[in-house]
Amino acid sequence: MTVFTRSDFGGFFLPNQSAGTDHGWGTKHGWRTHHLVMGGSVKGKTAYCACLQLTWGGADDVGTQAWELQGCWIPTSSVDQYAATLLRWFGASEGQLDAKLPNLLDFGSMRGLAFL
Repeated sequence: MTVFTRSDFGGFFLPNQSAGTDHGWGTKHGWRTHHLVMGGSVKGKTAYCACLQLTWGGADDVGTQAWELQGCWIPTSSVDQYAATLLRWFGASEGQLDAKLPNLLDFGSMRGLAFL
């Protein structure tokens, strides 16, 4: 059995004017937030992305203006790569991946992650 998480948005860490947090950086590549994969086929005990500097206004915080630097950190791997790895494990062909994940073409040879 394999279990995985899926989230459609992350968020800024700094609260907004209504004491909530805004949605995170959502692009066509689906960089959003951390995901977990667990199960017998998973190559565990590893993070499949680079560790970011989680500092407001730090090197990995997105933006150039002071108001933009609110703890919006972009992961180094995308939901497309994550999904392609899972779909490949389920038996999908490369053509099927291209049809279901059209943005995967933007990643060249980095079409998946090595967690399975």
